[in-house]
Amino acid sequence: MKNYSWFLLLISGSLMAQEAVKDITQPKELQEVIVIGKKAQLFEKQTKVLSSIDEYLQQSAKVDMIKRGAYAWEPIINNMTTERTLITIDGMRIFGACTDKMDPITSYVEVSNLSEATISSGQEGACFGSTIGGAIDLKRNRDQFGKQKWDFNLNSGYETNNQQKIMGMSVSYADSLFYADTDFMFRDAENYKAGKSEEILFSQFRKMNLST
Repeated sequence: MKNYSWFLLLISGSLMAQEAVKDITQPKELQEVIVIGKKAQLFEKQTKVLSSIDEYLQQSAKVDMIKRGAYAWEPIINNMTTERTLITIDGMRIFGACTDKMDPITSYVEVSNLSEATISSGQEGACFGSTIGGAIDLKRNRDQFGKQKWDFNLNSGYETNNQQKIMGMSVSYADSLFYADTDFMFRDAENYKAGKSEEILFSQFRKMNLST
């Protein structure tokens, strides 16, 4: 008799578990969905065509910057410098002329004519050459054949820290048989001031980028 009662309890318990599972799997209509997240700042939403490409790249978690002055910063991937990384422009490898790395490859591209930057970590970046740390491929804006259209952009800016004057212009044209892109950016800066308003001598620079 006791064995029979235990058998009935097991059957009833299994039936209740099955009913509970069926209740969980039944679809339920949601009246409201609340998403909790960090609100993006205004400067993260805006397109900063006058900011340097260094400020653009350092937003990536894989890229850090070595700052040797106000002109250009050297990008490093996975804590490895340019000797162990690969930086290309439209898949083409370029070597800097300065032995002190004061003109990294990223200084040859402006944000205004940059379409996207593909950042690869480790051996994933071996598409355009051998690398250990990773790779950065800077892709420039490229128009395409299509309907006839003109596009003009004019930019100007000023930075108070080093009295940098920024002027830029871009013109593009495309139709069904021909397209052309031209981008010009000019920067002229004096010595910049570090902490406690200390002026860093010989940190002035003048830079002109022309892309066609």
